[in-house]
Amino acid sequence: EPGGPDAPAEPAGTTDGGREPILDRAGWGLFAGGVALIALAGMVKVTGFVALGFVGMALARRYGPAITSVVKAGLVTGAVAGATVLAFSLASGLGFGWITSQGGAATVRSWMSLSTLLGILSGLMGRLLGLGDMSEAALGLTWGLGIALAVAWLLRMLWATFRGRIHPLGGYGLAMFALVLLFPVVHPWYLLWAMVPLSGWANRMQFRLAVVAYSTIFSLTVLPRGLGLPPGTVLQIYLGSLAAFLVCMALIFAVSWRTRVFRVR
Repeated sequence: EPGGPDAPAEPAGTTDGGREPILDRAGWGLFAGGVALIALAGMVKVTGFVALGFVGMALARRYGPAITSVVKAGLVTGAVAGATVLAFSLASGLGFGWITSQGGAATVRSWMSLSTLLGILSGLMGRLLGLGDMSEAALGLTWGLGIALAVAWLLRMLWATFRGRIHPLGGYGLAMFALVLLFPVVHPWYLLWAMVPLSGWANRMQFRLAVVAYSTIFSLTVLPRGLGLPPGTVLQIYLGSLAAFLVCMALIFAVSWRTRVFRVR
């Protein structure tokens, strides 16, 4: 993916900054500013627009428990976000090219995606059983099922947020977690979309340790530049790096043992 991990990291931070004044029940000016920041994040990564739904549900709870409150909040939030997108698209001189430029990642067949991996395995089984190459049909089916499940979970979290059963921050984080797992394309840094909001909601030590472990492992093992290398090539690179590291450590240990360079006195 162009840009690598910094591409989703920037809008994730912008989205988080936009939610802060909204969820703190600030005035209408800060509310509009927060929605504008989230809309700008969505122009970088379209997944940023998902946060607008939870912002709208938080606003709807202020209006009351009726369903009409959702409609009213949706109109207000949509109007501010739409005006922001229109103004920045025209003022920047770039127009609406950002809409079509966000589909590059979808062209990558990501083996880390659950729905993509299931489709690839289904195609492999078809070839082994003599049914021919059915990879494209299997991928279309698994991608469709994955997206349908992600959308269903997203709607479930939106409704739970409106009813007050879950905090908007937690609902958004859980919705993004499901979206990342079920999306046709997955890169390790995509989980930033879920970890950033969940870090402000899930304060249990188990979650914190899991986030630290995940961040540490993938910060040291993910190859730079977002290269879409085959799994076998990636494994060879990691094994080669591990072998070189072990050889260097063995040489350092052997030299230090003979010369006592690192002897503690």
